[in-house]
Amino acid sequence: MSERIYLDTNVWLDYYWNRQSKYLDHGAIAHRILLRTIECEFMLIISDILLSELERFVDDIQSLLEPLKEKCVFVRASRSSYTRAKQLPLHYPDSVHMILAQEHQASCFVTNDKGITSETLRVVQSPIL
Repeated sequence: MSERIYLDTNVWLDYYWNRQSKYLDHGAIAHRILLRTIECEFMLIISDILLSELERFVDDIQSLLEPLKEKCVFVRASRSSYTRAKQLPLHYPDSVHMILAQEHQASCFVTNDKGITSETLRVVQSPIL
């Protein structure tokens, strides 16, 4: 069975915009993660919160997700998810993502955000994955 991972919104946007920094090709790194997903190494947890955030930046989310649809688990945040997220010492949207990753048995949370840690979930900076 494939490893379940949760990609933060910034990783999806790296792929969509093919972002690069002075030292890293973030778009290529995100693309490699998605290719590994298509090759059955990963299952992606996609939440309603993630989709809501992507809608602000991505014109056609369906086209973005179409090649991956068989490799995605779609989940919704519950009232309990939001309550638990308020307990974390993170920026609130990141807290909700972390809680959803935990609730749906992600083996890791992949992000470009610095300073995100968890005692119960492996947090991976995307260039390391």
